[in-house]
Amino acid sequence: MLLLAAPAWADELFDAQAQAARYSLDFAAIEPAAGEEAPAGAGHTPAATEEEPAVVVDGVDEAAPSASEAHDDAAANEGEHAAGEGEGHAPKKKSPVKPLPPELPKVTIGGVPVITHEMQIAEAVSESTPQAFKQRGMDEFLAHRANIIPYAHDPSRGELDAPVQVVLFEDLSCGQCLPQMAAIDAKLADYTSQTHVVQVLAASARYQDTNLTAFYGKVAQRVGKFWDYRAKVIAGNLTDPDALFDLLVDTGVPARTVRSMMQSEARRFYRELDADSLLARTFAVGKPPVVYVNGIRVGEGGLPLDKLSDVLSYVTGRIAHGLPEPPL
Repeated sequence: MLLLAAPAWADELFDAQAQAARYSLDFAAIEPAAGEEAPAGAGHTPAATEEEPAVVVDGVDEAAPSASEAHDDAAANEGEHAAGEGEGHAPKKKSPVKPLPPELPKVTIGGVPVITHEMQIAEAVSESTPQAFKQRGMDEFLAHRANIIPYAHDPSRGELDAPVQVVLFEDLSCGQCLPQMAAIDAKLADYTSQTHVVQVLAASARYQDTNLTAFYGKVAQRVGKFWDYRAKVIAGNLTDPDALFDLLVDTGVPARTVRSMMQSEARRFYRELDADSLLARTFAVGKPPVVYVNGIRVGEGGLPLDKLSDVLSYVTGRIAHGLPEPPL
């Protein structure tokens, strides 16, 4: 049998492989000497590392090559292959890829979509807006706010710094208005803890010289009985002067006090009522009742009165979501 000795370079090759395995080197990255071929199967597989959460923008994994990058790589490889086949062979030209129109990025981290602050506000506004106000043109009524500063002499109830400020322009002497005022009170009753309500006289008759119902309301206000008096007038639908006097006494105002104030405080009371009428005309309240909820007008010249519940729900919903109210 004839034995052939292994060439010297084989021993050096095996020693290099052993050293590479010992020090975890990538033997495939070691280039063979000139004229030598790399051994088949040589190479080192790196150890698995902990994966970072995938960040996806517009549905594309940032760690993976994009479609345009893969296209460019394929075109480059094809050009190199064609150039190696022989001299004078030019690679085929590819038509340029048209870029897509820019879109807002939709970012996900680990498969969970990322919600921006603007998206949170838009979602909160949508949740706090009743369906009746999502119609076209309704946003103008909701965004246009009036800054009404009532007088200190106007009767009020509720916390002064309540989040919902309500101004009632009404005339207790208007018999046709009383049922509407009763409906307004019923809707406001569900928001008593959140509202501060102020009542302003808006005379239904422009040249009405005297308003006995409103005058008696001033008397009741002086002794802290205005809202009880107002509730009795609305419930009884009373406009007769004698019936109003008896009602005022039944509310808890002594008859002697009523007669005394009618003489001593008459001028002051009527001045206050005239100031209220002027404020009502300033805001073009010609047909009461008109209600302002945080500056949103409900009634003549604004949203219909039957939308008052929706307006209250809208305003309180925005407050619950922490949304700022538009400037007055």
